[in-house]
This record gives sequence, structure tokens and C-alpha cells, in this order.
Amino acid sequence: MISPNHREAGKAWPMARGFTLIEVMVALAVFAVLSMALIKSAAGTSQQTLRLEDKTLALIIAQNRMNEMRIVEKGKTRLPAKGRQREAVKLADRSWEVVVDVSATDNPAIHRVDIEVFAGQEARGEPASLILLSGFIGQH
Repeated sequence: MISPNHREAGKAWPMARGFTLIEVMVALAVFAVLSMALIKSAAGTSQQTLRLEDKTLALIIAQNRMNEMRIVEKGKTRLPAKGRQREAVKLADRSWEVVVDVSATDNPAIHRVDIEVFAGQEARGEPASLILLSGFIGQH
């Protein structure tokens, strides 16, 4: 018995079975298309993760600001002043802009507080607010 790896003198190679060039090229093309789809999906997931991180940090900032407004020093009025305030905040080595809008309600002992958080200039250049937190602060 002659093995396919052995060649006798003067005899041609036995018929080898394998992939043709066309089959290899088709397999590479399919692999390339699937790889590009996978890369696009991974890039989308990465962008969603960054957006979620921004929103989470913005929510932390808004909740902290709301809690700061609810904490009152002894002897001071409990209701925040009505109006709109802008302030810069630094968190996670990034700059954020916080807009606090305090408005009256039908009940004079309760004020509505809306807090919007925007990403700073260097964050990702998004002009829209990342989060809007609304709440009420009462006098008693």
C-alpha cells in the first residue's frame, strides 16, 4: 500500500482531495462579512456603554444636588428660592453643568425643583441634557 505522502519514482501523485481556490476565497469573503458585522456590533455596544456611563454620572449629580437642597441648616428656611440657577460641577475628572429651576406650586408650602445635567464641553459635545430630575421640597 502506498501512502498519499509517498511518491514512487516515475509515478504521478495520487489524486489529492482539498479545497479549491474558489472555495477558499468564498470562505474568506464570508468570514470578512461576518467579522465586519461583529466589529460594528461591538462598536455600537461600546457607544451605548459610554452613553450609559454619562447618564449614570449625571443622575448621581442631580440626586446629590436635590439632596443638598433638602438638607437645611438649623434656623434657616426650608424652601429654596424660586428661580433658575446654573452651576459647574466636577465629577469623575469631568466637568458638568447643572441647571436648577425652582418654581412655585398651588401649595405655598411646597416648591417644585427641576434639575437638568449637561455634559461639559470636553465630555462629548452633546448639547441636550443627559438627565432631568424633578422633585418637590416642602417647608415642613
